[in-house]
Amino acid sequence: MNIKYLTFMAFLIISSALVAVIVAVPSSIMPAFAKLMLLVLAMLFDIAAFSSRYYTPFMIAFAQQRKRSITLNDESTYWLSASGDSVIRKTDNGFTATIYIAVPLYRSATEMTDEEKENFGKQVANLFTITNDPVRYTVQLNMIDKDVYMQNLKDTANKEEDELAKKIDGNEPQKEIEMEKGKIAMWRNIIDYISKTRSYELIQYATVSGAEETELDAISIAQQRAKDIIAGVSSILGVTPYIVTGNDLLKLFEPEYIIPYYTATEELSKNVMNLVP
Repeated sequence: MNIKYLTFMAFLIISSALVAVIVAVPSSIMPAFAKLMLLVLAMLFDIAAFSSRYYTPFMIAFAQQRKRSITLNDESTYWLSASGDSVIRKTDNGFTATIYIAVPLYRSATEMTDEEKENFGKQVANLFTITNDPVRYTVQLNMIDKDVYMQNLKDTANKEEDELAKKIDGNEPQKEIEMEKGKIAMWRNIIDYISKTRSYELIQYATVSGAEETELDAISIAQQRAKDIIAGVSSILGVTPYIVTGNDLLKLFEPEYIIPYYTATEELSKNVMNLVP
C-alpha cells in the first residue's frame, strides 16, 4: 500500500481517537483544560495528515533519526581521479570514469548568414559520426562568481586613491589631480555597474565515459575515447577542444559551482568594502 496513504490514515486515526476521548470522558474525570489541550493536539494531527501528501519522506526521516545527520539518499557518490580530469563513480560491476571535453565556439547563429547556418548544421550532424561510443553534447549556461574579478577592480581603485593622496600631499598641478580623480570615478562607476548585474557564461562540452572492473582501466578507456572525440571535433569544427580539469570540471555538475550561492554582488549590496576572494 502507498506509504503516503498509510501515513495519512495513521495521523487521521490518532486525531479521531483524541476527539473520541474528549467526547467520551466526562468533565469530572478530565478537566476542561486537559480536553482543550487534547483538542489542540488533535488539530495538529489533522494538519500533519493533510501535509503528509507532500512531506511524507521528511516525516519518516525525522521519525527514524538516531543522530543529527539524516541520509535522504544513500546512492553511491563520485570522486575526482588523481589526474583531475575524470569523474569516477563506483557501480555494481566496477567503476565508471567520465571525462568532460570543452568545445569552444566563437560565433553565434545570430552572426551567421543562412548559408553559414546550413553549413554549421551539417558540421554538427557530422559530430555524431565521430565514434560509435555514446557521447553527450551539451550546452550549459552558468552564473559567474565575480568575487575575484571585483576584488581586482577594487584593488585598482584603491591604488588610484593612494596615488591621488600622494599627488595632493606633493602639491602636484591641479590638472594632474583632476585627472586622477577622473580615473577613480571611472573605476568606481565600473564597480557599481558590474555589482548590479548578473553575469553568465555559455559552455559547450562533450561528455564521454568508460566502464571497467578497475578504476585505472575505466580512466584509461575514457581518456582514449576523449582523445578520439577531441581529434574529430577539431577536424570538423576547426576549433581546439580540451579536457576540462580542476575547478572548471566541478562547475559542470556541482550545483555550488554552477550557481554560486554567494557572490561579490551580494557583498557590495550590503556596502561591505572588504571582499573575500
